[in-house]
Amino acid sequence: MKKQRNDEKTLCDSVTLRLCDSDEDYEKVRFIALIHSRLGEIFLGESNGDLAIINFRKALYYSKLSKDNYYISQTLKYLGYSYQLLNNADSALYCYNKSLKTSSDIGNKLDIEKCIAQIMYFNKGERDSAFMILKNNLPDICLSMIRSLSQTMCGGQMKSRELSTSAMHDAAKFLKNRQTRSTPPHSFFLKKKR
Repeated sequence: MKKQRNDEKTLCDSVTLRLCDSDEDYEKVRFIALIHSRLGEIFLGESNGDLAIINFRKALYYSKLSKDNYYISQTLKYLGYSYQLLNNADSALYCYNKSLKTSSDIGNKLDIEKCIAQIMYFNKGERDSAFMILKNNLPDICLSMIRSLSQTMCGGQMKSRELSTSAMHDAAKFLKNRQTRSTPPHSFFLKKKR
């Protein structure tokens, strides 16, 4: 019986690999990965880490076939969340680190390093390391929040590059002022009339 399963798995793998030969088949593989990922998210939301892990592993398998690094990194991040839910810190850290190596997206980095800090603080007892991770990410968090705020103010779409550049310039100025002197956080959001 076990020999039969191995033969079936090999047959399934070869069929799946052939699926990526055309654009239409590539989309099918991505869709299968998306289905498993969504199922994993449902089980993760219901705090069922075991079923979430099963589905995220399947999603990871299919996303690797599609060779989409962003999707692979997101799946690894959610797989890490699932392991963290089950208090399996070492597996969670492994998934988080693999996700960071796969994609350098700033949002992904901030999410993962926040989770790594939680593990360092609560599971490993390394409070200083956890605080350093969070402290090092504060400028990125501020820039990310400002970018999100400026996009929200434009209805989700950037109307012009000037707004984005202006928001980034104001954010850099805010961070510089904050490092040199104490600036009340609300003063940054007060707009000067031009």
